[in-house]
Amino acid sequence: MQSLANTFVLYEKYTDASDYEEHRATETSRSYVLGEALPELAERSVADFEVLD
Repeated sequence: MQSLANTFVLYEKYTDASDYEEHRATETSRSYVLGEALPELAERSVADFEVLD
């Protein structure tokens, strides 16, 4: 089994795709996430899920 010692999981939930895009357009997202956090990651993966009714 692979060690998860260096694993970081960020779970975010948005009402819809436009809410997600609004969030990504904020100054906080651009400066902190894109400017500081992402460059420090060894790798990154994103998964999108939809709620089934």
